[in-house]
Amino acid sequence: FDSNTAWGQIPNLIHVLVTNVFDEAIYRPLSKRFTKYELHFSNKTYEKHIIIKFFVYEFVITFADLFYIAFVRMDIVGLREQLLSLFFIDIIRRAIAELLIPKLASIWRSYSTQPANPKDEEHQLISQAILEANKDEYEPFDEYLEIVTNFGYLVMLSSVLFV
Repeated sequence: FDSNTAWGQIPNLIHVLVTNVFDEAIYRPLSKRFTKYELHFSNKTYEKHIIIKFFVYEFVITFADLFYIAFVRMDIVGLREQLLSLFFIDIIRRAIAELLIPKLASIWRSYSTQPANPKDEEHQLISQAILEANKDEYEPFDEYLEIVTNFGYLVMLSSVLFV
């Protein structure tokens, strides 16, 4: 693939999508299960070990290929192109995952749980409770991880963008 064309971004797009699916479907459930087997005495130590596992994994999966390009291949132009494409693809992926998909799911759920008689107040309260119960659990760690990842991209971009 020629990196100067839109087709050249396909490997980066596949990389971002595969790592995201692997993270959500395989790594996080396995790391939570294995951390439970460690038999921590308190919830605080359990959460501390989960955060360490998630952070190390995200750091390696996000920046390993960039470190390879920078320090093994020593290709500054390739590093700049890879950083820019991964950064913007990741921003687009997060916007879709955090804005578009939840909004569409909310609309879908609201249509599927509407009562037959919309004037019935009890049915409206029950459907509202069902909608709120079906919402995903908020994890502040994901927000912090996003901030750290964006900071890493920006630090690396600032060092290679104008070289």
